[in-house]
This record gives sequence, structure tokens and C-alpha cells, in this order.
Amino acid sequence: MDHNDAGLAWGRWELLMPKSKNTRKGKKKVRKQAKSQTDKRAAAEKPPARASRDEVRYMVETMLREDLPLGPADLLMAIALRTPDAGEHLAWLAAYDFDNDIARSAVLLLVTALDFEMADELGENICNSAEPVLLEAIRNKALPDARKTAIAGIYHELVGEMHPEELRSCFKDFDSIIRFAVDQVVRTTNGEPEEIEAMLDAADVLLEYDTIPESEDMYMAFISGIETSKARPEVGTSLLFPTVALAAEFDMAQEAAIEALATMRETECAQAAWYLSELGRMPAMGNLGRIASGLAEDMAEQGVPQQITLQRTFTHGVVTGVDGSGSRSLCLYFQRPDGQTDVLVMLLNDTAGIKDAWCSYEHEGNLADDFARAAGLFLAPCTLDFARELLAEAFAIHEENGSPIPGRFCIFRAYLGAEPIRPKRRTSDLAAYKLDTLERSPKLVEGSDELVDYFPYDSMLFASDAAYDYLDQTVGPGNEPSKKEVETFIREIAPLQKDQLLSRIAMNLEVAARAGQADADLNRLSAGTWLAMTEDVVPFHEVPLVRRMGKVSVDAVLFNLEYGYRNQEEADQAALEYDEEAGDDLLEWNMPE
Repeated sequence: MDHNDAGLAWGRWELLMPKSKNTRKGKKKVRKQAKSQTDKRAAAEKPPARASRDEVRYMVETMLREDLPLGPADLLMAIALRTPDAGEHLAWLAAYDFDNDIARSAVLLLVTALDFEMADELGENICNSAEPVLLEAIRNKALPDARKTAIAGIYHELVGEMHPEELRSCFKDFDSIIRFAVDQVVRTTNGEPEEIEAMLDAADVLLEYDTIPESEDMYMAFISGIETSKARPEVGTSLLFPTVALAAEFDMAQEAAIEALATMRETECAQAAWYLSELGRMPAMGNLGRIASGLAEDMAEQGVPQQITLQRTFTHGVVTGVDGSGSRSLCLYFQRPDGQTDVLVMLLNDTAGIKDAWCSYEHEGNLADDFARAAGLFLAPCTLDFARELLAEAFAIHEENGSPIPGRFCIFRAYLGAEPIRPKRRTSDLAAYKLDTLERSPKLVEGSDELVDYFPYDSMLFASDAAYDYLDQTVGPGNEPSKKEVETFIREIAPLQKDQLLSRIAMNLEVAARAGQADADLNRLSAGTWLAMTEDVVPFHEVPLVRRMGKVSVDAVLFNLEYGYRNQEEADQAALEYDEEAGDDLLEWNMPE
């Protein structure tokens, strides 16, 4: 891979230019929605007065005057209201105005337009009218490289369709521009997690859950990390560590990832040795893991120590119970040297492992309590050791499934300490319930059907693929099940998820005990029911909890089948999309006209 390739520009502008809050895909969706709203209102509204370029320039100049302080967002709105050609005029000023201060201010306003939540038609007009002027300026041979740099960055964020080779041909000294960009990154970044996250986010490789980055973006993120590693290994390798994990997660840019591993080895630094060792231990890394492990061993033989330091002190943590899908959250609080607090949040699932991880930097308030209340979850204190136990089990799940850990997790790995987290299954600790003292009798399950009225039982279902297949074939969507069909479901289908149900009950009982609630009546009933089902004191299909859960599950699965969902995963995804759309509708409903 040639690091002087024109493609390097994409990576640098992605890292250096201010970014829109939306990803490119999301931004296009927003602009499409904005255009729809514009079309609806066009017939009813008169177009704004068309200000000249000189008038726009005068308005931009007011932002520079000390006696007339005016923020970029307010000025942008004022200009957009005066002319539908605001983007065209600002792009021209950014490229051609003789006054550098005016040009820089025009650039700032265009960047603001990428982020600023303006009225629909105003933002649409700015973006549409700026595009052709920006492209013409980039191709203009007479325009100085210094002007083109910022313009190309804005154009790439706005459109992102210019080929790297064409971009190179538009500059007189392209390599100098790239060297300057690299130097800026190296000088201004110290490798802190929030900076690494920002750099990867800017490169469009950290997307929302269930989205996949573009291969070109992943490739450029590697180039950025490789080039930075040569000047400042502690920064570059911190960028490469999660990027390699992302490459494994999405199975892309494998050649670039292998070169990144070789670059980490060449740095000869203790931090790189630790990163390589971690990548070599992580589940389902495939060839990348094997290469990383070999390089780590080679560094150890050469006497290079493995070391990672992060100036954060663990203060406390909380863990939630699991919901009906087997998901729970970890919230870990860390104090920074300046006294501020970082909150690391991880979403764990008993069948998928680590589903997501994110961090709130310099956070104020109690994020865990706020989150738990919103989700209807309950909390218990969590030590760092217990969190590592839960993560070790999540690692084991990934290992069993053959699924890589989310690359985003590696940004925050150092928070959890330098010691390895090795895949290991665990058994929930139920000692607080003194189960050995309980009499094994059917009385243990009496009244257990009432548990379904409380969280998390109210969200638990027997909704395996077998459940969907059985009800689809025997009852059919839109039909009422007979008593015999329901009974068969409870006797034959529900037991297929017995182990999963017992595991989730145990996890919640453990969290309740850690919260000091082992003596609560509801938890004692739950513990007794768990014991009876575990030791088959009562046949599984005769447990009141199982019978009521079975009937609820039949209704829920038939409802989903009627709507065309063939399994629970499809139903859950549809519910998630519905929630997102409902949120968008609510936002639009509350937008001022």
C-alpha cells in the first residue's frame, strides 16, 4: 500500500475538518426529508428576497467587526433568509475573495451549515447552491492550494464523490498538503480515548449499531493510524488498535489491517506490544488475531515489555438486571486527573456477548440512574472485578459464536486495567438466598404465575425459532389457538428454552442480591421457583410461571406472525425501526413552523 497515494487526502480531511452530526448516509436522509418538506411548502410561501454577493459579503464582514458581535449560526440564518443563493455566494467568497479573513469566515459559515439545524428549505438551498461552486473552485488551476484545502474538505463532507486521483491533479503540491495535515494531527492529539473516538468517528468508521462502514473509509482510517504511528507511536497505535478490531468485526480492509499490525510491531513501544497481545487474545479475530499474537510474542522475545497506562481512577459502578432479551448494561465511573468523570457504558447480551460500548466524557450527573429509570431497569453496585467477570463471560460468548468483539470496545479497553480479560463462563452467585435450607416441595412454585406481572418476567417470552415454526404451521397467522395447541406449546416448545430461562432468572437474582434485596418477597418467590425448576421438583410444564408465560408467548408470537414476521429477530428489528420513526415523527410534530 502506497502511503503517498492520493487517497490519503480523504483520511486527512475526514480527521481534520469539522463534521456534521449526521453520518453521510443519515445526512442524505435528512436532506431528502428536507426537500420533501420544501416541495410541500413551495407553493404556499413566497421566495425570500435575493441578496447580491456584495450584500452577502457585507453581512459576512459584520461577523468580524468587534462592535457588531454576531455568531455564525445567527448570521447564517440571516443570510439564508435574504437569498436562496446563500450557499453559492458563501462558496464563492470562500474560494475567491481577496480578503483571507472574509474567506475564512465564509468557510466557517459553510461548516456551520453542515451542522446547523435550520428550517428545512433554508438548509436545502445552502447545500444545493454551494456544491457546483465548490467543485469548480477545486478544479480551478489558478486557485492557491491553501484555499482549496478547506474547500475540498467541505465538498467531501457535502458530496463525497470526487475520485482521489482527480483530487490530486487539482493541487499544485498535493504532498505538502498531506504532510501538513499529518503534522496537524500528530501535534494536536495526545491519544486520549475521547480523541481516538473523535478521529475514528470523523473517518466514518464508527457508525450506529447495526450499520457497516464503507471499505474506503476503513482503508483511510488505517492510513491515518499508520502515518501517525511513524511520528508519534503512542497516538498512532492507539488509533490502529480499535481500527484493526473494526476490520475484523466487519471483515474488510484485511491487507491494510495486516500492514497496520506490522507498523505496530515496528514501533518497538510497550504500548504497541500490549495492543498486539490484546488483539491476539480477542475472540474470533481469525488471521488478524494469529498475526497479532505472533508479533506480540516476537516483541516479548526481543525484550519489549507490554504496558498500557490511562490516567483514570475507577470510583464505582452499577450493573442492571437482564431484560426479556437477555440484555443488561454496565455503567462504570472513572475519575480523571482534573476531577471530571468519565462514564463507560457497555451493553451485554447473554447470547450475543458485547452488543455495544460507549463513553460519556467529563460527565455531570448520574448517568446510570437516568438510564435505568428510562429503560425500567433495576441497579446494583458493581466493582471493577465483577465487571471484568461479566466481560470475560461476554468474551466466551463471542468465542462460542465465532463473532468478533465490536471494534468500538477497544477504544475503552484500557479503562478496564492492563491485566488480560480471558474468555470464561461463570455461574451466578445465589448464596444470599440460602437455597440449601429450602424444602424441596411443590410449595416452592405456588403463586409463581404472579411474577409475570413484574419486570423482567413481563418481557420474557418463549419465542424461539421452534416456537414460531410450530405456531405458524399448526395455528397459522390470524387464527385462534385451541386449548390443545396451547397445551402442546407449553409441554413441548417451552422446555426448549428452559436453560435460557433459568440462566436469566439466576442473573437477575444475583443482581437483586448485590442490591441488598435478597429478602424481598418477590425475589424469594423467584429464587424458590428457580430452585424447583432447576432440580425438577415439579415438572417444568406444570410450573405456574411457565404455564402463564407459555400462554402469553403464544399470543405474542401469533401477533407477530400475523404481521409477517418469521422470527423474534425480525419482530424486534421492526419494533426498533418503529420506535425510531415514531421519534422522528414526534420531533417533526414539535418543530416550530
